[in-house]
Amino acid sequence: MIDKSEWKENKFCDIVENITLKAKPSECNNVPYVGLEHLSSDSFKVDVYGFSSDVTGEKIVIKKDDVLFGKRRAYQRKVGISPFDGIFSAHGMVLRPKKNVMLKEFLPFFIKSDLFMNRAIDLSVGSLSPTVNWKDLKDQAFLLPPIDEQKRIAELLWAAEDIITKYSNLIECCNQLLELEVNKIAESESETTKIGEHSLYIRGLTYSGKAESAYPTSNIVLRANNIDINSKKVIFDDLKYITGNFDERKKLLKDDILICAASGSPLHLGKTAYIDSNLDMFFGGFMAVIRCTSKHIIAKYLFYLLNTLFFRNYLSKLTEGTNIKNLKSIDILNFRIPLIDIECQKELLFKLDQIQNTIDECKILKQKAVLLQKSIIDERC
Repeated sequence: MIDKSEWKENKFCDIVENITLKAKPSECNNVPYVGLEHLSSDSFKVDVYGFSSDVTGEKIVIKKDDVLFGKRRAYQRKVGISPFDGIFSAHGMVLRPKKNVMLKEFLPFFIKSDLFMNRAIDLSVGSLSPTVNWKDLKDQAFLLPPIDEQKRIAELLWAAEDIITKYSNLIECCNQLLELEVNKIAESESETTKIGEHSLYIRGLTYSGKAESAYPTSNIVLRANNIDINSKKVIFDDLKYITGNFDERKKLLKDDILICAASGSPLHLGKTAYIDSNLDMFFGGFMAVIRCTSKHIIAKYLFYLLNTLFFRNYLSKLTEGTNIKNLKSIDILNFRIPLIDIECQKELLFKLDQIQNTIDECKILKQKAVLLQKSIIDERC
């Protein structure tokens, strides 16, 4: 149990200064601009940003090291630290710590804490774009540790942040290496072959609304939301349950490649997951399976090729100008892939799987660091 006997209650307006100095982008000398879209709930870093020439309307003037908080849709928990002088969206708050009350190294974590965020969410007004206003926040009281304790806590939290950043960078490097290795094969001058010469393309199960069940049944249907676009793996959240008798051939088998075959989003169309064991689950009507039937192509080799920029560009050209994107059987089966020797495929897969395993391990270790940091924040902020 943390001893909080020396902690003091302070109004928010006594903890931070709310910066309200405004500027018109047209009167700025093309300075950096940070919008809410440039903030993240995962990191304080602002790596992506725009410029004043890109935007209109009054913005808030920011200085390097200011804490940027997305007051609009506070439930998104977006917090960043400005890496430069510039301007910030008027849908955010710019906060600076008040000396002798709040340490600048401690402030970002305090704003990120459940204590502050839950208060900001509760005080938000509006239905479509709920926003928390300064007038409602400024008199809110918060219990704060003394400055010397803030310093010790901040050192712990920034050490954890450094570990999280290092894992994030390693994951990014490994992802780039993975993409580079696969693209090297996809763009090589090897002999090519159509997917259709080695695979079946099977569209998913369709069913009526009457078949849907609000309660778990033995008939589970995977949909597009069950493929994680980043990890390219199946996630078993928000499952669809149905009742009745259905075509067992539309259940997922080991080595199937599950693909999103129809979507209003170009980003999600064509996303895939490799099925590494038989699943007693159906795949839905907006989904499809590519099922290898040839001894000349290893299913996982094909899976990696379907996650290349080469394939993404192919899909983009196919669906250009349409709203609901839909992959036809012929579109997939006619796509040409490099036909390399089966032993070369195995060697490549060994290398790619090693990289992917490193990514997976780093993600686990990063998540442990994130949870440790969060526990410190919730306990001591």
